[in-house]
Amino acid sequence: MAKMCDVCGNEIPKRKGYELKDGLVCENCGLKFGLTGNYRSYLVANLLTLAQVTDFITQKTVITPKEYWKNHKNDDKLIQKENDAEEKAEYDKIKADFKENKTAKFGKIYFNSKTRKIFIDQSLVNLLYKTVYHVYDYNEFAGYQTTETPTTITKKHGVSRSIVGGLVAGTAGAVIGAATGGKSYDAVSKLSITLTFTDNHTSEVVFINQPTKTDSLIYKSAQRELKDFCYMLENIQNDNQKDTTVTGSSNTNDLRELKQLLDDGILTEEEFTAKKKQILGI
Repeated sequence: MAKMCDVCGNEIPKRKGYELKDGLVCENCGLKFGLTGNYRSYLVANLLTLAQVTDFITQKTVITPKEYWKNHKNDDKLIQKENDAEEKAEYDKIKADFKENKTAKFGKIYFNSKTRKIFIDQSLVNLLYKTVYHVYDYNEFAGYQTTETPTTITKKHGVSRSIVGGLVAGTAGAVIGAATGGKSYDAVSKLSITLTFTDNHTSEVVFINQPTKTDSLIYKSAQRELKDFCYMLENIQNDNQKDTTVTGSSNTNDLRELKQLLDDGILTEEEFTAKKKQILGI
């Protein structure tokens, strides 16, 4: 498929022209603002946007590729550095607010019951890849799942066997196994809970990640913390269900009143339809 110049619209011959940040420009148009076809000209073109090139040509500005490259080759890095600084400042502000006003914290997940928001902090691994933190409203919490992996500890052989333990809970949030005082094990190699949100993002909080005896203080402490976490999540889910019920009931009443206004001739059919869509959020 032939490539076209985004400035003049002419076809660009194969292996000719310059690639911009957001488009292509032919050699003739490039020549109008100083690109001469040398290696530096191609590097400079990569720094430019179509809007910049259009302005150069319109204002008859001619650049020197060597000088332009020297003065602007680090522009993108500086812009990225500024953006990173702004993002970090915003992140620090949000985290500080949650740390100060948190209702509860489990792992890297903060809860604020006053604002009904959840903050999921970045891990050290995520920071290396610039993975963003997450902030959710309580009503964006979709459910949770607990995992308990039982194992047996022996003095001679360490971990002699390992099987997959109770993987539980949907939106109902039932905690199975030792979390509810059910089946007990000699030891567990993992005890964790995974939260799911409406955008399908998941976040795991791990309480135990190595073989731990079930009669140990570490295990009992982890169980207490897990139960507290599950209890809080259940309350959030119950509140979300109540909010949904109240909203549905409110919408029904609003629609009845709207229909009455239509029947009384106060609203036109067009006005009724527009208001109805507004109420239903469609």
